[in-house]
Amino acid sequence: MLADVFSSFDYGGSFGAVGFLSWGVLVFGGYEAFGAWGSIWVSKSYGSLVGAKVVGAVAQLVKSTGKSSAFYGAPLFLSGVLVYLFSLSLSGIFPYGFNVLAHFSHNFCLSWSLWFASVLLGVVVDFKGYAGHMVAGGLAWWQAVPVFVFEVVSVLSRLVTLGGRLTMNIIAGKLLTGIGSAFFGALFVGGSVFSPTFFCLGLGLFIISAWECVVGLVQSCIFVFLVCSYMGEGLST
Repeated sequence: MLADVFSSFDYGGSFGAVGFLSWGVLVFGGYEAFGAWGSIWVSKSYGSLVGAKVVGAVAQLVKSTGKSSAFYGAPLFLSGVLVYLFSLSLSGIFPYGFNVLAHFSHNFCLSWSLWFASVLLGVVVDFKGYAGHMVAGGLAWWQAVPVFVFEVVSVLSRLVTLGGRLTMNIIAGKLLTGIGSAFFGALFVGGSVFSPTFFCLGLGLFIISAWECVVGLVQSCIFVFLVCSYMGEGLST
């Protein structure tokens, strides 16, 4: 039961019918992303332009921290993380595919590594500024102590919330797709292939599959944005 919840394209769940819809979404999206097949290696394609825009946007986000010199190479690295997460999200939509992002163990390892890197960067580059942002200036010691404790707990909780947020959002999308594919498979087995309900449900699953691609991109961007903001926290003070 849990495997069916986490993966809406398990073998026998919909007899591969939903898989054809997902393949259609991915093929159409790939064609739109990379442009005409004949000129993909000759001129700049949509994919290369989008990739350049992604790296540029992440670079601007890193520079907004105030100390961009401390993030040498970070825009390219964080852009790679974004592409990695988005690729995993798309791979989970393939027929009989399993979305690794639905596993908290994977997301926890990734979030732990990036969280530890952000803390280490703040301590090594600007320890005074990183420690100073946890306590507001002008407070008495009896006021500063609870504020410091709350800030430390907030920083430590990011270790779990960073990966947990990504996991819950991916699971919600997979659960919605799994419920729709169950009804779709039941109609296919029952012989209602040419019924209006079958057509409407198939169209709805096609839209949901396309929406899953958008959600994967949005969640990847949010994850990278949070990591970048954590890395820049305290360095701009």
